[in-house]
Formats: sequence, C-alpha cells, structure tokens
Amino acid sequence: MTIRDIAKIAQVSHTTVSRVLNNNPDVNAKTREKILSIIEEYNYIPNDSARNLKLNDTKSIGLITNNINNPFLSKMTQEIEKKLQEQDYTVYFQIIASADGLASSALKLCKEKKLNGLIFVGGYSSISKVEFEMLSVPVVFTTINPGLNSEAVSSIYIDDIASAFMATDYLCKLGHKNIAIITSGSQTKSIGRDRLKGYLKALARHKILRNENLIKKAKSSSDIEAAYFLTKELIKQGDKCTAIFAVSDLFAIGVIRALKDAGLRVPEDVSVIGFDGIDLGNFLVPRLTTIQQPITKMAEQTVHTIIEMIEKDVSGEKKLFQTSLVVRESCKKLKKQKRIVDK
Repeated sequence: MTIRDIAKIAQVSHTTVSRVLNNNPDVNAKTREKILSIIEEYNYIPNDSARNLKLNDTKSIGLITNNINNPFLSKMTQEIEKKLQEQDYTVYFQIIASADGLASSALKLCKEKKLNGLIFVGGYSSISKVEFEMLSVPVVFTTINPGLNSEAVSSIYIDDIASAFMATDYLCKLGHKNIAIITSGSQTKSIGRDRLKGYLKALARHKILRNENLIKKAKSSSDIEAAYFLTKELIKQGDKCTAIFAVSDLFAIGVIRALKDAGLRVPEDVSVIGFDGIDLGNFLVPRLTTIQQPITKMAEQTVHTIIEMIEKDVSGEKKLFQTSLVVRESCKKLKKQKRIVDK
C-alpha cells in the first residue's frame, strides 16, 4: 500500500494525501476525514520519507545494485551517481545481491536515510509487486523491466531478446551455422533467459536447428571462470562449433581464454561475440565484437525520470533504449563450414 494507492481509493491526488499526512491545513475537513478513514481501514503506516517529502526534503536517493564487480553495472552506477550529484542530490549506495527481501531492505534504507526515491541497477530476476507496494517513494529500475505496473515505478531498459537476436543474426550472416551460446539464469524470468530466446529466434529465422549440446548455462552472467570451464566443456564434447555468443562481455573474456588455452584462435578458428559493450572489450586481443548498451543515455534518462517523479509527482514510465552492434576483430566470415579439432 502506497500514498498513490490511498489517493486512488479516496479519488484525490497524491499531493492531497501527502498534505493530510503532513497535517497541512489546506485540505477541507470532509476530504481529510475520508483519507484518514481509508488510512485506518488499510492499516497504512507512512514511512519518514513520505511524511517529510514536502516539509523536510532531504534531496537524497538510494542507489541499489546486485553486483558491483560487473564492469557494466559498475559504470552504470558511477554514471548515475555523478549525474545525481550534479543535480545536488545526495546518493546512498547499497549492494543487495538477491531479490529475496529486496523490498524490505529498500524500505529500511528509505526510513533510515529519509530517501526521496530509489534506483535499482542490475538484473533482479523476480520482484514481488506486493512487497514493493510497501514503498511510498518513486522507484526507477535501470537495465531491467521487472514488469511492475505502478504509477510509482519506472523502468529504463533494453530489449534483451531483440539484442541477442541481433548478435546471433550477425554470426549467421557471416556463414556460421553451428553457433554455441554461453548464457545464464535458471529463473523463469531473467536477462540470460531472454538472451537465450533471442539466440534461438535468430537460429530459427535462418532455419538452423536447435542443438542442446551448444547451449551452456552459468548461474551468473558475471562469472568469468564459469564461462571459461563451460567453453572447455564445449570443446571437449567435440561438437561442431565455429562461433560462440557470450551473453556478457565478461563471459566473452572467459570464452576467449579457454579457446586460447585449447590452442584455438579467435576469430580464425572460432568467432566470439559478447554483450554489454564494456570498455575492457576494446583492449582484448582480438578486440571484442559486441552488443553495445547505451550506458550514458540510460543513466541520463534514469536521473531525469527519478527527479521528475520526485519533484513534479509525475507517474512512472517504461523507456526502451536501442542497442547497437559494434564490429571489431573477434568475428570472421566463413567461406565454408569448419569444425573444432578435438583437443
């Protein structure tokens, strides 16, 4: 239950409910009584942020991520923090690795720091709408669309399925037919699963049959070591494979190292494409071809959205950003099908 929910039931504006909570006299007695009655009926307990948003604006925002060790997420959080500070907002940073208890942890942070809003950066796979209704501050999810339909929640994200399709389609157009994927996620909804869907969709478009032996899954898309060993497993199987789609650039690093250790050359023997567009990819040997996410533009939109929600009480929105294919040195056009030599 949030302030906006109370406002909807009472058929008044969010601002009117906020005035009642702050004992503002600019609300007529009948409306005030109606709102207080609803608050009592639903046992709504406003947190400190909600009560003091107008009277004691802290200009503070919580920035929460699930993995600071991922260079992509790390750069995104840095960009957001920098832009918030340029707008004179104080940023409270916190790492919450699991979606379990995410809302309650966020609520605790809101109360302790009297936050005006929250930004979540990273791939939280399952988020409870019921739990997030406890929060009464604006929320923006960046790099993921959790599917929460609420006026208090915004999402800044990319189309992972379409982007993965772009990566796989590029390999197919280079003549590759036996394309492996190193992906992640076992949950019903996750970035890894969406990118797997895009991969399979591209194979189907090119009339290439799905081969389960060429699909390898790790628990986390940040686990370079897992990608390394999954690639070694792929090579050991002896299955035909001339290209590998790694669903993160970190995975691609592990893939390239495993291929190198097996005596295979990139891209002469195996082409490799990554995803995210981290700076490190441009300094690998060979330079990594990848799907680029527009970090700066997404960070700017995130900051603009959260400030608009806080200062102008605008409703949440879903903003989709386009990715782009960055062609470098790690993929090669095939003249005819090759096969990985058993090592």
